[in-house]
Amino acid sequence: MPIGPAARTTDRDLKIDAVDLEIIQHLSRDGRMPYREIGEGVELSEAAVRQRVNRLRDDGVLEIVGVVNPLAVAGGESATIGIVTDGEVRSAARALSEIPQVGYVVITAGSFDLFAEVQCADRVELLDVSSEIRRLPHVLRSETFMILEYDKLVYNQFLPHAVPLGVRAPVPLPRRPTR
Repeated sequence: MPIGPAARTTDRDLKIDAVDLEIIQHLSRDGRMPYREIGEGVELSEAAVRQRVNRLRDDGVLEIVGVVNPLAVAGGESATIGIVTDGEVRSAARALSEIPQVGYVVITAGSFDLFAEVQCADRVELLDVSSEIRRLPHVLRSETFMILEYDKLVYNQFLPHAVPLGVRAPVPLPRRPTR
């Protein structure tokens, strides 16, 4: 389930508590961690953890996927493309999201209305995708930033006390208040 407008989680009525954050923290380190093991860490049953994970997924808070370092895959070109629109930002974002080589699209504030990260087989394909983006309705101009190297590539940076993927040493999780 892609995260996007259909799964927007900015609704302030969405309830995410300390236990949910602990579960997410466990899954951000190992998305295949058994619910039983997570339950031991957060003092819940396996069934209760499963129920919470399903709710977080259904609410668009959590997506469990295998993550690939784009530059570690043989060959290919990665780029981030900044896009200026005519004001129809969401329409342009939806059109960008339909391009298979586009891995993510974000609506931003600043000099660019949108940023898209693309992964292409080679520079010829990157040129074709960049040209396709410039031809999209509502796109006024774009600027392509070639990614030469990732200095930091983590996927749990939005969590309190996040620990980068691959860290295997025991790291204390934030504890929820005792009652």
